Amino acid sequence: MGRFAEVLLKARLIDELQLKSALAHVERWAGTLPRAIAELGFADEDAVVDALARALRVPAVHLGNVLKDNAALRSLGVDYCDKYHVFPISLKDRTLTLAMADPTDLQVIDDASSMARARVQVVMAAESEIQSAIARHFRGQDVSAAQRKKTSGIRKVAPPQPNEEKLEFERKGPRRPNAQAEEQTYDLPPGPPDFTPEEVRRLEAALQNQEKVGHILRTVQALLADKGLTPKG
Repeated sequence: MGRFAEVLLKARLIDELQLKSALAHVERWAGTLPRAIAELGFADEDAVVDALARALRVPAVHLGNVLKDNAALRSLGVDYCDKYHVFPISLKDRTLTLAMADPTDLQVIDDASSMARARVQVVMAAESEIQSAIARHFRGQDVSAAQRKKTSGIRKVAPPQPNEEKLEFERKGPRRPNAQAEEQTYDLPPGPPDFTPEEVRRLEAALQNQEKVGHILRTVQALLADKGLTPKG
């Protein structure tokens, strides 16, 4: 991670704050630093991979058109590839061409060499492409380009949703927290949903006046009933 971070900062693909956020993302969710940067929307995953590959002097490859090599797949197995974000492209003349999301992980290279009983030639690929290649060649699952790129690039921020309390007010009028269950509710007449602030204040004042008048009338009726001048209810 240290070498990756230095390269990305030097290339100005991310800044210090974005790097800290991406490292925290990796620590929490696992995966690789380039993938985390893409998922957080800081930079395109391909741009990050290309910059890292140039700095590390490792070839960068795209795995979309790679042909299936059964010998290479058997040499490592799907569990190992899933765990370490690698994909065996080919195994020929005792040389395993291995696509890695992190070519600086020497332990993975040594382990792959021992498992395949071959020399490892490392190339670099985006983690999303490695996962797609694993799904396609090991599991026979077809993953479209759109799905492969769903976490690459800058995220689009969803537009703000309408305020539910405002919509409720426009539909039924202001809430009355002290209103009794038997009190009448007042619905605004049908019409355009947009009101000016002045219209809203006037509507609220009118509804409050209606509530006060209703309360006064009920009090007068109760007093008259107590004096036997009118029947209750």
